Amino acid sequence: MVHHLEHLTFRFHVRLLTVTFQPRAVTGELPNNYPFIVQRGYIIDTVSQWDDPTKTLFDFTVKKLKEVTSSVVDTHFELCSRQSETASFVSRTLLQRIRLVKQRASLAGTSS
Repeated sequence: MVHHLEHLTFRFHVRLLTVTFQPRAVTGELPNNYPFIVQRGYIIDTVSQWDDPTKTLFDFTVKKLKEVTSSVVDTHFELCSRQSETASFVSRTLLQRIRLVKQRASLAGTSS
């Protein structure tokens, strides 16, 4: 039903435009003014073409957002892992030194 109405509307547009643009035709429209049905047709024709470009733009934006977000997250956690590795190394070194000091203290206490 909708397709049929669109087809009739299109046929009406063509007839109206043919009548409007004939040099000798007389219409009730003001100069440089298009009837509402013609304006509506232009709007519908233009908006109906937005679907594919809109989907393409959306998909592109989502892809770029994922890339940027992934990069930021990877960079952040890479720094955290480096800091974690450094902290782990420092804590291991400190624990080894504490054990060494304890061993020396226990050896010094037994030898006295």
